[in-house]
Amino acid sequence: MGGGELLFQADYPATLDRLCRDLTCARAEIWSFDDAPTRRAAEQALAARGVRARCRSAYKPLLHAFLEEIQTEGLAVAEIACPRHPQAVPGRFLLEAYPLPALFPLTDFRFSEGRESEAMPVYRLRLGYASGEVRHATVPAPNRPHRDHAGGMALSPCGWLIRDGLAEALETDYEALFHDTMRAIAAAPWSGEPCFQELNIAVTLPVRDQSLDWGAEAVSLAEALHEDLYFSLIEHFPRRFGRPSGDRSLRVGQIVPEIRHGPRHAVRVRVRDWDRSPAGGARWQRLDRAVMISAGQHANEVSGPVGALRAAQELARREGAHFTLCPLENPDGYALRQRLAGAAPRHMLHAARYTALGDDLEHRHEPPEAERGIRDQALRLSGALLHVSLHGYPAHEWTRPLSGYVPRGFRDWTLPRGFFLILRHHPGWARPAALLAEAVIARLARLPDLAAFNTAQLALARRHGVVPQAPGGFVRIIVEDARPPVPLVLVTEYPDETLLGAPFAAAHEAQRSAVIAAYDAFQELDLGDRPVA
Repeated sequence: MGGGELLFQADYPATLDRLCRDLTCARAEIWSFDDAPTRRAAEQALAARGVRARCRSAYKPLLHAFLEEIQTEGLAVAEIACPRHPQAVPGRFLLEAYPLPALFPLTDFRFSEGRESEAMPVYRLRLGYASGEVRHATVPAPNRPHRDHAGGMALSPCGWLIRDGLAEALETDYEALFHDTMRAIAAAPWSGEPCFQELNIAVTLPVRDQSLDWGAEAVSLAEALHEDLYFSLIEHFPRRFGRPSGDRSLRVGQIVPEIRHGPRHAVRVRVRDWDRSPAGGARWQRLDRAVMISAGQHANEVSGPVGALRAAQELARREGAHFTLCPLENPDGYALRQRLAGAAPRHMLHAARYTALGDDLEHRHEPPEAERGIRDQALRLSGALLHVSLHGYPAHEWTRPLSGYVPRGFRDWTLPRGFFLILRHHPGWARPAALLAEAVIARLARLPDLAAFNTAQLALARRHGVVPQAPGGFVRIIVEDARPPVPLVLVTEYPDETLLGAPFAAAHEAQRSAVIAAYDAFQELDLGDRPVA
């Protein structure tokens, strides 16, 4: 969601990445909340460091043992003694075995319950094969006892690490995200009913769902987190307001966990208040700070228009989003670019850079207003203080071999140097400009593919005498400029000229990400006592 107060926000380093970097032992067993491809990749990375490791799922460990480790070909009988624990509900570990019999219909599964114990739960298996061979195995199910959000004791799956035979608890990224989110919401100063119109919990997880070969069944840690967040809060709020457990009459507002796949474990909790104005009847809406978004000023820089449209689609789905959009400021130049690209799709085509009048509309200050009028109208309608302008530059070396080789006036643009930002600001706006640039770069730096792309391009440029300063892996240029009508102008620069296929897709994804990063960062930017539209 776009509008509303930011209550909590956090990113979590990947647990397995950290272990792959820091773990020192000969043998390791790891249980985490990751999908199978991620766990296999971690095993390979650890093996390369001399650690013989097995990375298992902390979620439904018996099911994953049959899917990933146990030899099932020729398996005739599987006798499974499920663990019992005094703080687990009866039959819980048998429930966790679902839907094993349906997945392996040629195997006769025989479940029983073992003796109750407070020790770490373990499934004990006797496996009989058609060949007559019998094998015995154990499948640990790491769990931790704790007090749940209804005030009772519970036993929950957890991360676990055994290194060279020594066992220890392992708080994983998935668990930390959940617990920190719950703590942040519990610590908030909620008053009487209703507390909010919407409590939005936006989470990204780098964990893919795994479909199972039985109806619509799947292993989905995203769905599991949605359910856990929602119902834990349904348990928390009655206790908070002195209501009996299970009370369904409490009207705190709408609790909305939105769990999506993403490149990292991250959470953002926003609160949208109810409209308590006496007018009544009017639909509540609080608009965000306005942002102008544009692209295609230089029409041979082709990633911007696509990135702008994709970002606008994303923002338009947010309640309270406040922006203007002009995804193609120079349509005549773009028409020329398309015509020229028919014969030379991998050329820079700078002839299409400027407008049909031959000027750069950024510098058009006299009639005819024409294309420039869109910017002026957008500013009048929105009162925006930030203009995000998407640009590009050559994706390969740019030369003028018959005129001195290095393009005159463009020496700094001869070689690609990754995706970078230019921040122009009015006098007196230097601090907000610097803060905005760093906030946007901090968000972009979390995108591993983009960060790696920048690292490679900057390294090569430096080997050839271009030595840009790039703290955090991103060049940023901040200049005072009183000419723009808005006090802050963020210009993106991606080496996109000549790109096609997957590299082009990466370019417009970077542009989309930059728009979203700038929009979100601007909502949180400290502007002091400056007026905001």
